[in-house]
Amino acid sequence: MAAAAYDPIMTDGGSNLAERLQQLLSERDVPGLVALYEPDAEIVRFDGCSRGADEILDFFEQYLATHGRFDLHTIDPYRAADDIVMWDALSYTDDGVLHTSNVVVLGDDGLIRRHMPGILGYWGR
Repeated sequence: MAAAAYDPIMTDGGSNLAERLQQLLSERDVPGLVALYEPDAEIVRFDGCSRGADEILDFFEQYLATHGRFDLHTIDPYRAADDIVMWDALSYTDDGVLHTSNVVVLGDDGLIRRHMPGILGYWGR
């Protein structure tokens, strides 16, 4: 399934991008997730950095394998300024509720240039 077109920053403060990314996680659509990123994009985490499409693909495959089911509960709040979009999300996973925080920097083409995801809390079974 190809990623649907979206406008990453609209009057809704960037929610289209946040909702699309979370939807693709729920659908377990790794190629669709990778399509949201520039070819040389980076995902920067506390445990390392994934650079380029191949490493980003590997990151999402491992992320989904770790958390299993990934059903979005809420996204809050949206914040956008120029090329930056931020949001928090609560998702139901196989092992409980996952609270994540995301900051993305967009390129001129509207694709993600840098993504800084983080886990704020996790409530397992």
